[in-house]
Amino acid sequence: MISTEGIKPFPVKIICNTKFGKLVSDCEFKFCVEYVDICIVTTELDEANWNNFKNNIYDFSKLKGIHFYDHYNFQAMEESSFYKPGPELEIFYTLWSNRIQFLKSHGIQILNEEEFNSKTAELSKNLKWTFHFGF
Repeated sequence: MISTEGIKPFPVKIICNTKFGKLVSDCEFKFCVEYVDICIVTTELDEANWNNFKNNIYDFSKLKGIHFYDHYNFQAMEESSFYKPGPELEIFYTLWSNRIQFLKSHGIQILNEEEFNSKTAELSKNLKWTFHFGF
């Protein structure tokens, strides 16, 4: 199943439009999730929610890829978005370059929007049936 609008109380393989805090606190079937679309705000460090996710990383045993969406700038992100230092967001880039390396060290790919949509379509084709929750 695919949830296109946040966390649902069902085992889903793909979750769209969520945040780290919600992913950890509301996802009951963490072991089923393969791909997730996470909304972040580049002007907020979100240290507590990141640490909570990091401490629960092994609960997401099938997690293969994450796509990030910048809610502050209303744009999809890709891996290179986390490595563009600038004086106004230097702390963001320092923190996130470490976070990206942590995710990659656990075998989690950082997907751009096209790759995430491709993975979603590919996974949907291999299922006999799917439910899409959301709009």
